[in-house]
Amino acid sequence: MRCSPNSARGSTSPAACSACSNRAAALAQEPRIASLLERIGHAGTRELVNANRVQVLTANGRLREAGTLLEDLRLRPAEGRSAAMDAWMRIVAAAHALEADRPAQAAALAAPALTDALRTTAPNQYAWGQYVAFTAERRRGDRTAAAAIAAAAARWPVDADAAPEVAVLPLLVAAEQAALDGDDARADAAFEQALARAERCRVPALILRASAAHADHLIARGDLDRAVAVAGRSAGWALQSYEASLLQLRLYHALADAGAWRLARTRALALAGERTIPPELLATPGEALARR
Repeated sequence: MRCSPNSARGSTSPAACSACSNRAAALAQEPRIASLLERIGHAGTRELVNANRVQVLTANGRLREAGTLLEDLRLRPAEGRSAAMDAWMRIVAAAHALEADRPAQAAALAAPALTDALRTTAPNQYAWGQYVAFTAERRRGDRTAAAAIAAAAARWPVDADAAPEVAVLPLLVAAEQAALDGDDARADAAFEQALARAERCRVPALILRASAAHADHLIARGDLDRAVAVAGRSAGWALQSYEASLLQLRLYHALADAGAWRLARTRALALAGERTIPPELLATPGEALARR
């Protein structure tokens, strides 16, 4: 299987625009991009640029700024906005709501965005939307809705020239659904396949997402030795990526390694921005405290 980076609007997908090591650099360019927007004559192009700005701000924890921009785009949509573009903007807003810990709002935004128009025009964006919708339903505890999205994702055949998101994210949905079902063997197989595909596609954000999801599953099961190995696949991004730093924090908390946990906590807090770190991860690991 090959991974094609040149699918329709590929540069607007989160896995492309917010690759781990480039988030801070992208944020540094955001004011300049905003200042150049008025020079872009095509309204649809301006909306694509603004969608990228929302993703960059969100990926850097600037949730209020991203939310203000989203509201402005909602109130003043581009003239003649296409059905596919409207669906994509809903998915961008849903991903922002997830980062702001509002899964019910994310689910309400993402579900109607999974349209045939988007799937035909930009399958990579559709695959991302499916993953966002599934994650929102899972986080708000609607297992029936999550299972329905997983079933739909499983019916999507992947061809040799699939975009990276299409190659990886349906497998990741299948893995997380298997974990919800308590089928650890099926979950592990799907997680490993998703991570292998992400690495083959060489998309850092997909590698991180797949490794974090698998490691979280292993930590929840208490399989810490394997979790260390899986988390190590994305550990190099912990200095730049909030998601990677949060995974390290979760891992060292589970390992009760007080020294490594303190360092990971410092990194995660520095990268969180306006995002909320789970309070239980900020409390000193009990076993480590007991050994002191």
